[in-house]
Amino acid sequence: MNNIKTGLLLMIGAAFFGMIFTAVLYGFFPQYLCYAVYDVSEGGFYQREELELAPGTWVTEYFVPQNKYLTGVSIGVVREENQNVLVGRLSDSEGEILEERRFALTEVDYEFPFQRWVKPGEQYRLDILFPEENQSSVTIIAGEENMGAVEHISSYIGELPLENALGISYVYGTYSRKLLVFWFLVFFLGGLMAGETILHALSRKTCRKTE
Repeated sequence: MNNIKTGLLLMIGAAFFGMIFTAVLYGFFPQYLCYAVYDVSEGGFYQREELELAPGTWVTEYFVPQNKYLTGVSIGVVREENQNVLVGRLSDSEGEILEERRFALTEVDYEFPFQRWVKPGEQYRLDILFPEENQSSVTIIAGEENMGAVEHISSYIGELPLENALGISYVYGTYSRKLLVFWFLVFFLGGLMAGETILHALSRKTCRKTE
């Protein structure tokens, strides 16, 4: 009877352990639950314009996300074989910096991998910085204001409003229920094994005292 009670308690404890750690994973490390990109929002420019930006300048994009999990933001940059680096800084409506990512023009994907939960309907700010240590100017893509991504609100170069919309794509991801179950089982089994190890150690300690 004691073995049954012990086993039941172990199962309950392991289930609780699994739920807690799965919730932590979901809240703070959702990239391990997102199995695929399911939505990419981008503008459809009929005519595009190229903007040349010198080192030390920056552009700002105000936008409203359409989904909860922002995997990344991709920007249109004319590919050049140099060591130039672009820095992306994501801030909320109160100005708090949420994430900062960078990529080099030698990389394949020109995307800031933010991997961040956001609130659809609220305004966010993306600052794209062109560090002074860049070797040369960077050419980015823009287009008609009314043909930008649906998230687009306004764009600026430095403090000056930009008449056109920046060529930005917003990449969203979703979590997989299968991965959610997988991680719960991993933590459940881990909790079960840890509980058995602790009980076994306590049992041995009790036996030694009895002897």
